[in-house]
Amino acid sequence: MKKYIVRERSFPRSYEWETSTVFLGKIYGIYMDQLQARSICRSLAIEALFEYPLSHYSLFVGGSNSHLLPQVKQFALEKTGIYVSDHDWYPVLERLSEEELQAFLDISGISKYEMFEIEDTQKLYVLWICAKGDYLRHGEDNSILFGDNSSFITTDEMMWLHQQGGLPEEIHGDLHEISEFPVALQALFSVPWEDAYDYDQDAKKLNLRWYSYNGIEKYLKLNHLLKHKLMELRQLSIYEIIELS
Repeated sequence: MKKYIVRERSFPRSYEWETSTVFLGKIYGIYMDQLQARSICRSLAIEALFEYPLSHYSLFVGGSNSHLLPQVKQFALEKTGIYVSDHDWYPVLERLSEEELQAFLDISGISKYEMFEIEDTQKLYVLWICAKGDYLRHGEDNSILFGDNSSFITTDEMMWLHQQGGLPEEIHGDLHEISEFPVALQALFSVPWEDAYDYDQDAKKLNLRWYSYNGIEKYLKLNHLLKHKLMELRQLSIYEIIELS
């Protein structure tokens, strides 16, 4: 049986405004009826649209997704006759119908909520940080990060992995001491232009660099070869995730 989940979305702050990056945050509710879930999701997103200053989004202040702004302005002009030349969007929003507000969210990509569906018995992927004894969590609301596949941690979400601690920047020891598969581990360090990790043979030290642009896959591959694991992919039901969040 399918369940419909309404979940928050957040846009982490970068200097004066929100970035175009989207992180999926805590779960608002679980519903059996798709229309009910969609209606609740829409209502929450529209309410948030009026509560949160649009000038905080990178879209409206020259950020990386600002190429969408002309399309958003054209939509506003067609629906309300108002051309927005500054950051005052409220006269536009107040004149839009509910359907048009939803279209505004769809075009701009700034909805604070989303709906997705899962099977009732479906297990979702989470990441356990061994040294911390806890799951990788969203850095703003402390909810557990999860996804429907083993690559659910995006390069953007890697920032939480580094910021929350529990992951070393150095592991000391001979390759035979830190891995049951020293030859395979050595092969990882032989990849040209590899900057996620390297091994200092003289110092007998494995150096780890938790750069977000490397992605989680590189670190999971390394983790698989270590005697003492840094992290562990696990699977939980949606109800277990809610209970632990």
